Amino acid sequence: MAFLAPWMLWGALAAAVPIILHFLFRSRYRRLPWAAMKFLRTAVEQVQRRLKFQELLLLITRATLLVLLAVALARLSSAARPGTGAGDAVDAVLVVDVSGSMGARDGNATRLERAKAAALARCKGLCFDPEPYGNNPWDYPHQAHAREKSFAEYQAKVRQRGAEFMQTILAYLPRPVIHTFFQLSLFGEVMEEPDPVRREQLLSQHGYALLPAFLNGMLDAAGPDVIITDGNEPAYYYTDPLQYYRVYHLIRQRALALVAPENVRKYQAQVQVSQALYVDYVFGLGVWGERSVPARALTAEEKARWFEHNTYYALQTSDEYVWLYSEQMDWWKNDRLPPGLREAVESARRKLANREPLGFEMADLLKAAREKQEAELRAKLIRRTATIPRLKANLKPPVIDGQLDDPVWQETPPLEEFVRYVTVPNPQPEAPTRAWVTYDDQHLYLAFRCAEPRKEAMKVVGLRRDDSIWMGDSVDIFLTQGESPTPYVHLILNPQNVQWDALHTTQDNLGFNPRWQSATALGDAEWTAEVAIPWAEVHIPPPSPGTKLGANLCRQRIPGEEQSCWSQTISGFVEEKSFGTWVF
Repeated sequence: MAFLAPWMLWGALAAAVPIILHFLFRSRYRRLPWAAMKFLRTAVEQVQRRLKFQELLLLITRATLLVLLAVALARLSSAARPGTGAGDAVDAVLVVDVSGSMGARDGNATRLERAKAAALARCKGLCFDPEPYGNNPWDYPHQAHAREKSFAEYQAKVRQRGAEFMQTILAYLPRPVIHTFFQLSLFGEVMEEPDPVRREQLLSQHGYALLPAFLNGMLDAAGPDVIITDGNEPAYYYTDPLQYYRVYHLIRQRALALVAPENVRKYQAQVQVSQALYVDYVFGLGVWGERSVPARALTAEEKARWFEHNTYYALQTSDEYVWLYSEQMDWWKNDRLPPGLREAVESARRKLANREPLGFEMADLLKAAREKQEAELRAKLIRRTATIPRLKANLKPPVIDGQLDDPVWQETPPLEEFVRYVTVPNPQPEAPTRAWVTYDDQHLYLAFRCAEPRKEAMKVVGLRRDDSIWMGDSVDIFLTQGESPTPYVHLILNPQNVQWDALHTTQDNLGFNPRWQSATALGDAEWTAEVAIPWAEVHIPPPSPGTKLGANLCRQRIPGEEQSCWSQTISGFVEEKSFGTWVF
């Protein structure tokens, strides 16, 4: 048996207070003889005996209550609290709001029950990842009512939703830390525009156009004890200290251009910079072991030094929190930690605590690793060239219905089967893909046959043109406008015949919307597609014999997580250096 707060037993001395007061009050009265009152003495003495007994009981009760209160505050326990030693400070206080609003039921539990669970778990806050893994709720041009409602109207509604989001969190956690994977750190290009009107136009076309409004709503409802972090997820891939310093300035200063004037002080006081560390990328774990990343050309010791480098500068440029992400290791169970990871983190923290410099640089080593890795992989690439036949005069252009039953596809030889990334040990995909290409003076015609043995596992993303359809099953078409790698046209099509298009130059033009025909069809163990692209719409002159264009065709397959291309790539589809050649 032990007291968790033995110092509170000193409170038992308070029991002496009523006793002292009792005797003080008794001393105030003095006996004076008075003959006229003698006849009352007998009756009074009887009453006094009864009152003295009552006073004694009251005195004992008061003293006992004070002693019991002191014992209660001292918290008698039969065992020490797990994880603490004798005399450790208590750092959690459970305050329960039992008002009527806490009885409201959210799902399977009341707010009171959820608040109790959060408090008992000592929940510091929660994580909020704004990244959409499907239809994008932040992309204004592709919202359901974007044609009827202005960007300002959508911003107002999203700001309201942000405030409601914050109010819901505060119902369970009155002083939360809300760690977001990213916020205004994504809008560097928008912030560079000095003209507010033009800046708002640029923001409205951004893929996360409505995210700043949501953050402003959160700030509207945030109390003074709320902390929101901007986790700067792009720091996953940082290699240079300047990247950390620049983004810190961006989040702390330049981002104010996207904060409502009435929220600027709140933003400055309650939004923190929080840098990200990505274990899998730096150490080449999981899928990153199959991609063109510097880790593939580094030794185990060099990877650990790189992680120490990133940890050091992440800690140096964060206000309070640095977050570490991995899909391969389990930090809490000490399971599958890469060699040198723990030591790298400890070393970076120790150097900063002692105000020591990191002591080494990584720029030259990482540059050499990237160049070496790319050279090795490009030497292995399957670079393809194909002769594209002209549509024969005796054949009609294909009917674009997705069926591939037109005579032209029987007469046109298929391209070679698609292959997976060069970094994948087995380049042959589980589900093969074939394509056919022909042309005339008006159109380029393409057909795809995508085998799919696991049709039930297919994932189709997007409902409208230019939705994020590449996040589901889809096919990509890349075609240069000349013999140079850029500019080039990029078209994507999914099994529900939703289109996406862009023109890539020195900057991506996502507003490029050529009119092209497409159709798809779902079979028993495959899906097929037909496409007709007018040359005039993609600003390419009709090819004359011998014309050469850079091209590639790729397929994103969700079942099996397969990516494959006609001309092999290193680690992604958007690799103009890996385009094959079409000779017309």
